[in-house]
Amino acid sequence: MQALEVKIEPEVKEALLSLGRTEDVCLCPDRRRLAIAGFKGNVILLLEMAIDRSASGVSVSLADPMQVTSPELSYPHGLDFLDPNTLIVANRTGSVTLLPLPKSGSKLAAYQASSLTVEPSDWTSLLRTPGSVTVWKKPDESFSSEREIFICNNYANTVTRHQFSSTGQIVARSEVLLHKWLSIPDGISVSPDGLWIAVSNHDTHCVLIYKNTAELGPESDPVGILRRVWCPHGLRFSPDGRHLFVADAGRPHVLLYSHDGSGWEGVHHPTSTLEVMDPKSFAQGHVSDQEGGPKGIALDMSSEVMVVSSEFQPLDFFDISEFLTPPLERQTECEARSSEKRAELAYELMVLRNVRNGMLDTIISALRRRTPTMFHEALDRLRKRFQSFLGVYC
Repeated sequence: MQALEVKIEPEVKEALLSLGRTEDVCLCPDRRRLAIAGFKGNVILLLEMAIDRSASGVSVSLADPMQVTSPELSYPHGLDFLDPNTLIVANRTGSVTLLPLPKSGSKLAAYQASSLTVEPSDWTSLLRTPGSVTVWKKPDESFSSEREIFICNNYANTVTRHQFSSTGQIVARSEVLLHKWLSIPDGISVSPDGLWIAVSNHDTHCVLIYKNTAELGPESDPVGILRRVWCPHGLRFSPDGRHLFVADAGRPHVLLYSHDGSGWEGVHHPTSTLEVMDPKSFAQGHVSDQEGGPKGIALDMSSEVMVVSSEFQPLDFFDISEFLTPPLERQTECEARSSEKRAELAYELMVLRNVRNGMLDTIISALRRRTPTMFHEALDRLRKRFQSFLGVYC
């Protein structure tokens, strides 16, 4: 897949090359700038952006780099715009913070933000090692209304939901939304209509899809699973919710999944594999099976352009218009396959459960061989406790 040519000022190129390891990327709601997380440098790079699609093609330009710092930034991993002038950042070794930003066009090379902590991150609170964040609001409402914030807590294996009140800029309510089946959730996206929640599940090499209903809770099962992705990271729904773009951090690809109008229930495989990195750049970062590929992903749907970030190819833009053709409606076939989809999903969940239980059984069996019989009952209790902690339900 050929990257779009970008008109870029020299200072922008210098700022991008100085970022080092990047993580998520996000676009401002007004489409006038983007933000990239500089993970090890504890910095957010803000760029002025213009994307235009015309009869002659797509043009992209980047200008006026601004390095945003704050004492609250501690390995920033995920980020999203709460509104055009406020960024919310999930810090892997810190808290989730709100960063008020100068208005677009301010032309500041550096800016230290006075951050506001959304909620402290420690092992006594809901937030524990927050890594990814997404903001959702009703499509027909402005950013002055209430919004919902969804946060992946990487090593606590939870997704938390926070009700954000624009009045006084406070979080009015927080809860653990998802836990069962999660094993290092590394990315999250909510469909624009709010019906679907997609979570990248790092350890089990898949994306889990949940239906966002009133009954959804920590013990809920996913309704869908996306397969054939090695190390899922950033992901984004298309505006109609029928396509999902998934960055594979362990491969030089973004995978495209689509449904045919029946929803995301069941097991899905990629409809397209989009190569977004050149072999040399990928090889530089491919120090393990989990690294080297794209991390962050963002969509500018007005111009049908995808933005991708990675450490050795910090920022690239791609024309995705050809991949957004609505899938054919096959409602009769969809209804006929509903029981088959449930069976496929049940099988996949059984596999996930057996993998996790198998890992525990291997550890416990090894300990049993080296432990006197009098301690075997204690080891069985330990196994059950670990199952509960890991969200494994037999």
